[in-house]
Amino acid sequence: MTDRNKANAHGLLGVPFLLACGMLLCAHFLIGKQFFSQGIGGPKEMLELRKPLGELRKDDLGHYKFKTNLKISPEVEDALGAKDYLSWVFVDSDIEDLKDPKRFIRLFVTYYSGGRDLVPHTPDECFLGAGYQAIQKENLRLTLNSMRTDLPIRALTFQKSDVFGNDQPTVLYTFHCNGEFTETRDGVRVRINSPLNKYAYFCKIEISLGGSSRDIGSPSRQESIQAAQEFLEAVLPRLIDEHMPDWDAATAESNSTEDEAA
Repeated sequence: MTDRNKANAHGLLGVPFLLACGMLLCAHFLIGKQFFSQGIGGPKEMLELRKPLGELRKDDLGHYKFKTNLKISPEVEDALGAKDYLSWVFVDSDIEDLKDPKRFIRLFVTYYSGGRDLVPHTPDECFLGAGYQAIQKENLRLTLNSMRTDLPIRALTFQKSDVFGNDQPTVLYTFHCNGEFTETRDGVRVRINSPLNKYAYFCKIEISLGGSSRDIGSPSRQESIQAAQEFLEAVLPRLIDEHMPDWDAATAESNSTEDEAA
């Protein structure tokens, strides 16, 4: 064998190359087992809600009084593809002016779990399809003392002009995903596609204010943000604590199953 061939053989079969092969083999057996046992590369397993969203306690929220359940057409319901949802309107009874847009609060909650390629629907796209134009987008932190957290939330202000006037509604939303809050679709994707998770779920919580009639319209952007913060202080703790899956218990069960399999 020539010196050049010896050098090539050493480069292919030398110690560094063999060490690299050994590390890859270890990764295959150590990580690969978890990869397939956790269902990565396939559908995530579903987590059921503790209680259906429609059973959310709504009759003891202080000055927030339940007004109506907004019906969703079968076509919209099919497009949502949600496992469970609610679309309710509340009235702030502290506001006596019946035409004050801050008096009316819509809570729209959708829940998704399990399956593959979960993609959140957001107002960013939905309002554009309804003829609105986004004029301001911002990711915020709202301090919720009732939950001892700074809630990440996205605030969108839209505009729609027609012969009847100029409406500028503000919509706010956040996601509760795999035990955590995030305000972005990318944040949801990172969490539900994590190779460490056997299960996946996310819940979109959306708030908007204003009346359904043109003579009421929408509050200002800052008024909407403030009103949404106050309403979430009241309703969000019970939505999370009484309805969302127990993520810690689910991950503990998953880890226990994995340890037994090992």
